[in-house]
Formats: sequence, C-alpha cells, structure tokens
Amino acid sequence: MPCHEISEVITVVLDENERLRYFLFEKITCGKIVPLSGTLNDLCRGMDLDAIDTLDLDAVVRSLGVPDEETYFLLEKELDALQSAVANYRGAERGFDPARYKIESVEHGPDSVTIKQIVVAPKPEAAIPSCRVIYKPARPKA
Repeated sequence: MPCHEISEVITVVLDENERLRYFLFEKITCGKIVPLSGTLNDLCRGMDLDAIDTLDLDAVVRSLGVPDEETYFLLEKELDALQSAVANYRGAERGFDPARYKIESVEHGPDSVTIKQIVVAPKPEAAIPSCRVIYKPARPKA
C-alpha cells in the first residue's frame, strides 16, 4: 500500500520583536512525524522577518557547505516552508499557492508568536511505496 500522507508542518516561533527564536519543520509520512530541522534553524535564529524573506537558497547552500543532494533537497524544502510561513503571517502575496501553504494557527503570547503552517505536497505522479514495505524485513519461510 503506497504512502498517501506526504504533507509537511512548520512551526515558527518568534520573539516579542518578531525575530526568529526557532522553527520546527516536520515531514508527515506514513502517520509518523519525521523531524528535519537542523542547520538552517541555527543560521536563521535571531533573524527578523525581512532577513528571512530575502534569504537566497544558493547563498544559504554556500554558507552551510551542503555536502550532498539529499541535504540540498531537505534544505530547499525547509527554506521554502519557512519563507512561505513568514509571507503568510505577514499577509504577503509572494507567489505562494494558498491552496498548498495553509496557516493552521497563529498564537500570540506575552513574549512570543507561534505560527503553525501546513504545506500540502502536490500529488506524486507515481505511487510512493509504503515505509512498511521498504523497511519491513522478509519473514523466513518455514
């Protein structure tokens, strides 16, 4: 049975001055959450919304020294999710598809703002094999 749940969730936490405290980017797969946030989080911590909005993928890749294609792919997804969450929070029309990037909630606390956004992945052209099929060891035949 192929995986049908390939959406992503990003939770962005800003301080009282709307500077990034941290974000958590998660890929939802086969009913389990796979966290992906890492080096981009460290790079962006303390940035204001304008600085996040103007980040360039190629410059980020050079700055972080991305070692391989998989890391590049995940970094691109994280940056896309972060920038779209900021744009949606600000009400900017930055070319993001509103049907794909959906703010789920915005919570204002005394010293922070928490933005939660769902990123609906486009339907794949081919079926994606289930993680259970890929990682389930074969049973020995009796």
